[in-house]
Parts: sequence; structure tokens; C-alpha cells
Amino acid sequence: MKRNRESSEDKEAASEPSRALAAMRTPLPQPDFSALAESDGAFKSALETRTKSTDDKTVLDLTKVDEEFNLCLTRAILKAYFSIRYFEIPRSHLVPPVPNRHSYVLWINSLLSSLSPLSSSSRTTLVRGLDIGTGASCIYPLLGCRAFGWEFLASDVDPSSVQSSGDILERNGMKEQVEVVHCSVDDKSNQISSALGASKAPHRLPHFVMTNPPFYSNSADAESARQDGRDRTAFTSCESVCEGGEVGFVKRMVDDSVRLYRDKIGLYTAMLSKRSSMNEIIAFLKSKEVGVGGNCIHTTEFCHGKVTRFGLCWTFADCAKRFCNDGGDGNGLTNAEIRERVEVFLKENQREDETFSNEEDGSISYAKGKDEWKMRIEFEKEVDEVADAKAAVNVRLTEFKDPKAKGHFKNFCERLSGEVFRTNRKWRRKKGK
Repeated sequence: MKRNRESSEDKEAASEPSRALAAMRTPLPQPDFSALAESDGAFKSALETRTKSTDDKTVLDLTKVDEEFNLCLTRAILKAYFSIRYFEIPRSHLVPPVPNRHSYVLWINSLLSSLSPLSSSSRTTLVRGLDIGTGASCIYPLLGCRAFGWEFLASDVDPSSVQSSGDILERNGMKEQVEVVHCSVDDKSNQISSALGASKAPHRLPHFVMTNPPFYSNSADAESARQDGRDRTAFTSCESVCEGGEVGFVKRMVDDSVRLYRDKIGLYTAMLSKRSSMNEIIAFLKSKEVGVGGNCIHTTEFCHGKVTRFGLCWTFADCAKRFCNDGGDGNGLTNAEIRERVEVFLKENQREDETFSNEEDGSISYAKGKDEWKMRIEFEKEVDEVADAKAAVNVRLTEFKDPKAKGHFKNFCERLSGEVFRTNRKWRRKKGK
């Protein structure tokens, strides 16, 4: 009986981490201030300063914004739900409310599951995100790493925010998962490339980009009274103001995605303060022909209490596929071996009106007729210093006039993946020769 009881207790203890992880991957419940106060002394003290007695009753007064109270609340939630033991930011910097930040992270995870350009065979690849404007708290990488084990590159134009984020990551043992870089304000027109250029591993493109940009275009708007009468929270000029406000910020990110990266990055996302901002950016995306001809735009709302924020995502993923070693016969292939298999596949399946040619950058162009459609097949290079690097192929539908081209592209990718990466007698015979 004793052994059985110990076994039951062992099972219960073993299930604790999985339950904690499951809780991190679901929306946060309404904060229970009493429970948080019992587990966090600093929050208990802060809570006591916000209570008042009226008619023999004790009530909580949250009519005034208090930076210290907000910081203690955020710290208590991070500790209780995400095991973040250290969280300190410089005074007068923005204290992030955890629930809506967490909702943004959950939404990105759902988008990765449904829209990611990574094939099912490559979803074992460690997901890497880029957080533009991470702030002094590094809140999104903290939540993404804890809940989903993601890696991050996080950037900011404020040196004090970069320092603060680095301290938080180091004190919580997360420096290996997140790289924080400082970007020059002069590089604001190339936000993604500026962050990648400052990284120690600029070749490692993220699977997604996220940003919660400064809302305002000038200090007067940032400092004016709220329409709902609430006090302003503390924030620095870098956190509140940028050229063109949140609309201008995300429009520059759109330009970056269209000009430089397109489907090389799976998802581009932003969290915005106004529905009108989201609608203006969607119109801008469509003027760039994003969302036209098969590209995707997705939106959502994050509602917490009286505050609503708006999520926007655009992707070129349905015109791109990525394949890497999946543990079958393709396991351990070099780029040269993968390229050989691709070329054999193209020769054996080439039709009279289709052509393919080797490009100077090492890719292969594959086209049909007079611009009916064009594909580009790119070969990723292995990088010794990246532990999880794998030889991989990116296939992109770069141009098409025939509406049936997308169906052909999907079929082509399925056949290519089956021929190149899965166990195949033909390749085993070739290896035996």
C-alpha cells in the first residue's frame, strides 16, 4: 500500500509541470487579487494601500493609476502563472498589463498552427520570433519562451530598455533563448533588417514578426487627457511616440515585408490601439497587393475589461513552402544531396512547355509557358554554429497569371516533398551503387 501511495504521489508531482504548461497556453483568468496577495508579499502591501473603508465595508479603489501598484500586479501575475521570479524595470517606463500581451502571444501561436509556411514535417524546428520594440520589460519574449519554448530576437531603439530587458532575461535564466539588440533610430524605415543586422546571427530569419508600436505621432497627443477620463500610465517618449504613430510604424513594417522579405518570413503581426488604425493599414496592405491574388490578411480583437486592442496579421505563406529533413530517408542529407534529388525530380517531371535553370544565387527557377507561372527553389545552407540547423528547401510561387497556378503549386510541393525527403527505394538503390 505504501508503494502504491508513493507511486500516486510521484505521478501527481510529475503532472505538475504539464498542468502549469497547459495553464500558460490558455487565456489568463480574471486576476484574483486576494490569491495573488497571499502568494506575493509586495503585492499584498500595494493592495492594502488601495483599499478604503466606507460604511463598515472595505473596498478596493482602482480609480487612480498607480505605477507602483501596476508594477507589483504585473510582477505577481508573472510569478504566479509563468514562474518569472525577477521583474524590475526602470521607473517611468511602461508597465505592461499581462493579460492582453498574453492574448497576443496565444493568437500568434494559433496563426503558426494554421497558417505557417513550415510543412508539417518541419514543425519540429524551433520557432523563432522577432519582437520589434520590446521595451524595458521584454514582455512578449518572456511569455512566448515560457509558454511555448520559442526563441526570440528582440529589438529596441532605447538603450535603457535594451539594458533592462537583458537584466530581466539574465536573472530568469533566459539569455540563451532571447537575444536583445539595440537599433538606431535612423534605421526606422528598415525595422526588420535593422534588427537582423544588429543580431549575432543575421542569417537566422524569424518565423514571425510581432510589434506593439508606439500609439502616438506627437507628444501633445501622448500627454493629453484620455477620452474616458482615466489617468495616463507612465511611459517614455520612445514607448509612446514615433513618426506617424502606430499607423506609420506598421506601414513601414509593411514596406519592409513587401520589398525585402515577403514569404521568407511566415507571419507579420501587430497589436494596435484603434480599429481605425487597423482599417487604414489593411487598405495600405491591399494597395501593395497584399491580400490580393492569394495572400492572406487576418484580424482579431483582444478584450480585457474596458480595454480593447486589435490584432493584425499578413502573410505570403500560401505561396511558399519549406521542407527539411523529417527523420525519414532524408535524415542527415547534405545540401548537395538534396539539390541532386530536386534536379532529378524536375528532369523526370518536366513537361514540354516547362523550363528550369540554375541562377547565380544558387537557386533554381522553374517556369511554365509565357509567364503562366514561375517558381523559385532555394536551398538553405547549413550553419555549423546553429545547433538545430538542417538542410532545407524553400519553394516559392513568385509569379502567376493562370488562376490554376496555386493548385499546381500545392500539388508540385507535395510531390517534391515525397520524392526528396521521404523514404524512397530509388534513393536507397542509388546509395547502394
